[in-house]
Amino acid sequence: LNTSGGWHAGNPYIVAGMSRVIEGVRQIRGEAGGRQLDTVDRVLAHVHAHYAEPVTIELLADIAALSPSGFHRLFRRHTRLTLTEYVARLRVGEACALLTTTARPIANISDAVGYRSLANFNRQFRAIKNLTPRQYRQKFQTV
Repeated sequence: LNTSGGWHAGNPYIVAGMSRVIEGVRQIRGEAGGRQLDTVDRVLAHVHAHYAEPVTIELLADIAALSPSGFHRLFRRHTRLTLTEYVARLRVGEACALLTTTARPIANISDAVGYRSLANFNRQFRAIKNLTPRQYRQKFQTV
């Protein structure tokens, strides 16, 4: 797992989250799926390094050397989430870290984690956390 580079490098939330996903994938696949696991590791490393940018199935399918439909099946089998669900959870997780450890405006955090629409960020955040970003900050802020 390479966590160097990017503004989120070394963020314990991201590193721990990715480590849990990779460990879960290893447990699901065992040793028999080594090549597929390497493929999933490469894809997840790319997703975690570039989640604040637009992430497309076509790009990740190229990284995995699969067709888009083959990539979708592989990703879903290993993560139990669609790419869209996975990226949304990753972005919201990073937003939670920023909301509780910084005083940055919510709109700024939304943009920093890859949402170009504040309304969409609020909608996705609430769907995942059952709180608005403002409510989450008020409940868990440590700054």
